[in-house]
Amino acid sequence: MTENRWGDTAPEFTGAAPGYDKTTARPTRRIALHKGEMFLGHVWTDDHSAAGWLPAEPTETNAQALARARAYVWRVHALAYERGEPASAVLESRFYEPMFSVDRAG
Repeated sequence: MTENRWGDTAPEFTGAAPGYDKTTARPTRRIALHKGEMFLGHVWTDDHSAAGWLPAEPTETNAQALARARAYVWRVHALAYERGEPASAVLESRFYEPMFSVDRAG
């Protein structure tokens, strides 16, 4: 615990939450997420132990949607990992629809 500027204590940051590996040397598969016509990025997995989010380039028109998508995808991955689901499960459209549309062609 460390003292913060308000004079109380807060737990120290110890790193990222447990989850799927963020890098892999294996081949990957991906799906594209869209909000309406707006491409937001790709969810990817190596079907083994790694999964992640590769966002689209931010612009003035998509920045807010990208932030929401990133937070949503992070939560999907965290919950799937906590439930013991394999990394390949993060490509299932049930996690993203109807909030986002999924393009399997990537």
